[in-house]
Amino acid sequence: MNAPQSHPVLQHFANELRGTFSRTTGSSDKAYFADLCKNLEGFDPEILSEAAWRLMRRAKTQTWPLPGVCLDACEAVARERSVVKKRERHSSEGRWGLPEEAALRILVRSDASLALKAVEGEWHGGLVDFIKRHHRMPTEAEIERVVVDCEARKRNQAREEEAELRAVFGKNWGGKELPARNPRKIMWNAFKARRDRYAEKISEAVLTVGPMEGESNV
Repeated sequence: MNAPQSHPVLQHFANELRGTFSRTTGSSDKAYFADLCKNLEGFDPEILSEAAWRLMRRAKTQTWPLPGVCLDACEAVARERSVVKKRERHSSEGRWGLPEEAALRILVRSDASLALKAVEGEWHGGLVDFIKRHHRMPTEAEIERVVVDCEARKRNQAREEEAELRAVFGKNWGGKELPARNPRKIMWNAFKARRDRYAEKISEAVLTVGPMEGESNV
């Protein structure tokens, strides 16, 4: 196989690593890159690019990794992206029972002031998910549990983000941000996009409720 220079694997994977690796394994450069294209053919450009970035970050020598190692990296990225997409899809399809729009309507029409308070405190995602699961508004005790759980998730994410920053940047991690391609960054961005969508829809719904609707019951 003599892969053309326009081959997606060369464009989105090999070319990003040429500044890191200089020596190929096997009988010749031509044979190595032909084998590489054969092993990685079919992966999306985004997956190829992300896998290349990971291999570059972890490189310890100037020798190109074996095609099997490159394949493992691409498969790992593909699995992680699949998990994120499934979570996003389950969220949008109302995985917890009620459709998202119905849960938001119950929330705003039952207690618009609580909905806005939740958005301000950034625990509205947990509140909407509760309604989707239980098909009703939470009690005072259940609202408290929602708030506590959301705060716990924030702290956990902060710890995980610090650990990831230390892994990427070492002792000089302070003030740095994770690269956009980082898998955890991708996952956290997906969760944030979901919360932002809820917040926007809550705000829009509050503007449409009648003057006697949405009064606080809690």
